[in-house]
Amino acid sequence: MFISIVDIFVLFWVKSICWIIKVLPNRISFFISYLITLSIIIAMPRFKRVALRNLELVFPEKTLAERKKIMHGSFRELATNIYSFAKNPRLTAQKVDKILVKDKREEIMRVMNLAQAEAKAVGKGVLIATAHFGDFELGAQFYSFLFGPVFILARGFKLKRFNRWWNSRREMFGHTVFDREGAYREIEHSLNAGNMVAVLFDQNIVKKHAVFVDFFGIKTATTKSLALAVLRTGAPFVLVVLVRIGFDRYMYKAMNILVPKDCPEFQQLSLDEKVSILMEQTHRGLEKFIRENPEHWLWIHRRFKTRPNPQDADLYEGI
Repeated sequence: MFISIVDIFVLFWVKSICWIIKVLPNRISFFISYLITLSIIIAMPRFKRVALRNLELVFPEKTLAERKKIMHGSFRELATNIYSFAKNPRLTAQKVDKILVKDKREEIMRVMNLAQAEAKAVGKGVLIATAHFGDFELGAQFYSFLFGPVFILARGFKLKRFNRWWNSRREMFGHTVFDREGAYREIEHSLNAGNMVAVLFDQNIVKKHAVFVDFFGIKTATTKSLALAVLRTGAPFVLVVLVRIGFDRYMYKAMNILVPKDCPEFQQLSLDEKVSILMEQTHRGLEKFIRENPEHWLWIHRRFKTRPNPQDADLYEGI
């Protein structure tokens, strides 16, 4: 009963905030979104401590002042997610043409055209690895206008009414959202059916489901699912993130993740070794994008929590 009351209250509050942001002028709406973000950060001080610890681990060469500047920049990027999520119902093809800068689409079109051509040749879909990077909610919506609907793997909220409403917003342009429970089977099924599938892959994974890869020089637990799905279906694999280059102006950064199918040395490797190679390649690409725009990544998540060995030190001890 208590959970239901909380669910109804949260849904009413969030829908009201979204409506206010949607109807107000854009810059005022963004200012309100930024104030909401700061309020959440102030109410949950652990987020700042985790962000600074992550920045210390990833950028030990930077000063504390430089890390704090990146952290505060990342809070602004979080605010863009609130802002654009509220404004999403007003997206049209004409607005997307204005927001997603046309003369900076060469990279995403090259990567996706190559992947879609390969997918058509093998009768599969395209697997899109993406991250909590910049305005990731808006980046997902742009896919439908450029390439068509996508099956999106998303971690659900525990509040059922709120979760249904949130996902309905994600699906308003033809996407389909599915939950992490039974996710691998859904990924493989969708790729075999010729559908595009997008997965946020940059969060911590418990050890029993993880493969460890180098990420900023740290052994990092990551999902096996993406590499397994690509190896078992033969679907092409791409890495895509959205970068904000101005107020309401965006561009994609993208790269093809190469599967060396014709390399005899690769074929002789074990399945686990192949998975490790593909996920290492994916993380090298994400690391490159983060180094280019460090304020775009979600630093408040304990990304390096799971360690390879029981005797390894807790990187977030006391936080």
